[in-house]
Amino acid sequence: MTTLSDIQRGALGLATTDSPTFNGLSIATITTGGLVVGAATSPVTSLNPATAGNSVIDSGTAWTSVAKNWSYRNLLINGEMKVAQRGASFATISTAQYTLDQWKYTLDATTGVITVTQSTTVPSTQFTNSLKIDVTTADASIAAGDIAAFQQLIEGLRCSRAGFGGSGAQNLTLSFWVRLDSTSLSFPATLSGSIQNSAQNRSWPFEYTVTANATWQKITTTITGDTTGTWLKTAGIGLILNLALACGSTYTGTANQWNAANDFATSNQANFLGHIDNDLYLTGVQLEVGSIATPFEYRSYGEELALCQRYLWRQTRTGTGDPIPASGYCRTTTGGELYGRHPMPMRAAPTFSVSAAGDFRLRSLELSTDTTAMSAGTNIESYQIAVTVAAGLTAGNGAGLDFDATAGGYLQCSAEL
Repeated sequence: MTTLSDIQRGALGLATTDSPTFNGLSIATITTGGLVVGAATSPVTSLNPATAGNSVIDSGTAWTSVAKNWSYRNLLINGEMKVAQRGASFATISTAQYTLDQWKYTLDATTGVITVTQSTTVPSTQFTNSLKIDVTTADASIAAGDIAAFQQLIEGLRCSRAGFGGSGAQNLTLSFWVRLDSTSLSFPATLSGSIQNSAQNRSWPFEYTVTANATWQKITTTITGDTTGTWLKTAGIGLILNLALACGSTYTGTANQWNAANDFATSNQANFLGHIDNDLYLTGVQLEVGSIATPFEYRSYGEELALCQRYLWRQTRTGTGDPIPASGYCRTTTGGELYGRHPMPMRAAPTFSVSAAGDFRLRSLELSTDTTAMSAGTNIESYQIAVTVAAGLTAGNGAGLDFDATAGGYLQCSAEL
């Protein structure tokens, strides 16, 4: 008979026989191959083998067998808010737009105005950034058709493993850190959000409670897998995560159930837009398959940036003469054609745009001349830029493109959802 000489609370061991002892105490409940764990209420407990291929995790209160891919768990991109290709500050936002990479502000009818910044206020040193939402123009009266929310639109190819829309639908668990600074709202304050399909006719509203002012709090909520509805598993929108700021009755629904409606929130949603002293911070946002919130999946900046660049890449001027990753030739005395490849294959053929046509220079041999017009053709792998200048080019000569002295110049391709 094997003796387990010393198993402390929280310690692990592996049973090798059906009837081992702990300091002479028989532990008959342990199955061969079971995981022996020091417990709070008894000397040891055993987690018996469950499903082949599962992992065992500490949930904080118990050891649990879970099916889990430990890499690529987070269905969301830029949950740590550290990628900001468009910039770190977005002032006086009153229309729908993207802010930090992948995070879109959406609204309907409300007169509230916000400013969004990439903040360094974080819940712990494990995080570097948060998304800060500051109310700059209040909307104290939210009408039935008003809505304001931050959302992430998740590509169907990225979230298809959840299996929504069929009998194999898996549960999802959302976790994130939130901080609410307000002297006008009462605490505890109820906020809410939802999970939706692309058609927005299947919605799972959820609520969460912020218990104290100006205090970071971790939120977790589990969403039951939806076995009905249409959930795209293509390069289109597979799933939508909404985090509401304010919501009228047209867009509210019952919490913790699937509703055949366009629900962004619940009727208990506080009006975050109601006063200009309100600030909200978000970071560590993770959505994963399963019913347990695992620790946040940290990715390097390079990994996170590459994931973002499937949907948007932007090159911003940092100094005069910064080169653009495109080269080609002069077609005529006033026109050039240049070619380049995207940093990552993109979700779809992207839309090409620049800050202004005159923010660039075409270089050919010793000549450097300002551009007057630019256009481009794109596919998911590459782009072709047609450039016009006033005069002076030699047809057939090689050409390149760089930024001129104009501050704030940029070139980008967007295939965002």
